[in-house]
Amino acid sequence: MSNRKMAVLVVLVAIIMLTISFACEKKDDNNHDEDEGDDDISPIDDDWEIGCEGAKCNDGNVQPRLLALELTVNGDVREYPATVLTTDYVKFVIEYLHPHRNLRHGYPFIVVDGVPQCLEGQQFLNFTSSSEEEGPAQIVIDPHYFLDGEGAPYGFEISDFCGKHSNRIPVDIIAHRPGETNDDDDDEKEK
Repeated sequence: MSNRKMAVLVVLVAIIMLTISFACEKKDDNNHDEDEGDDDISPIDDDWEIGCEGAKCNDGNVQPRLLALELTVNGDVREYPATVLTTDYVKFVIEYLHPHRNLRHGYPFIVVDGVPQCLEGQQFLNFTSSSEEEGPAQIVIDPHYFLDGEGAPYGFEISDFCGKHSNRIPVDIIAHRPGETNDDDDDEKEK
């Protein structure tokens, strides 16, 4: 083969390769655009963290729904209003629902003085759609949030992957330090 024919062949192969490369890039761009319109947002893997504020998601995302909240103190179910000690082991057992299946990587929040306080160390890693499918979520709560009733009335809510908050469930708890008494209890004893 002559040098001239060889050069033409090399140029043709280069043009074909560039054409194929551009076509593949365009196809990837189109697939990426289609993915952005998907309402079912989910994280890349279980190690990915988004923070309490949530990820940027499509407007079509709906809020999660809290269905029920049960209080356990040292393993025993308690009714509201409840008085606990700051040394007690307190958990909320929650029933929930999320139609978009993106509760994973959301967070629980305690509402104090009307402001949701994110429980950063308790990010949801194993919950996606509903407690009916996956069982109730158990959230360990620091009783100090409720110390002496400061900041009441309290509440509890959860957020999803997108940072959208659920409905709020009121929580009627007061915590005391061991050995302290409630002034109201003292008043009643005197009567």
